[in-house]
Amino acid sequence: MPKSDLAAALAVAERAREAWLAHPLTVPGGGERLRVTFSGGVVEGGRETTDVNEILAAADRALYAAKVAGKDRIAAGALPLPKAGQSL
Repeated sequence: MPKSDLAAALAVAERAREAWLAHPLTVPGGGERLRVTFSGGVVEGGRETTDVNEILAAADRALYAAKVAGKDRIAAGALPLPKAGQSL
């Protein structure tokens, strides 16, 4: 979400999670309804780094933090701090 801050991205991700949960899946042929949860990780990039792989790795770590915290949630993550002597 270019030009969005972390709070805005978290809000959009949470709305997507809620929309997903509002439509349970139906098993074909049986009609049984399944509740499938939705977890996600969000980070703010572009200020600390523009490296897409670094941003995706940070979002992936946030996703796994959401799962460890109980699943069915959105978690905010952070990019690694620059190493000593490295500029932003």
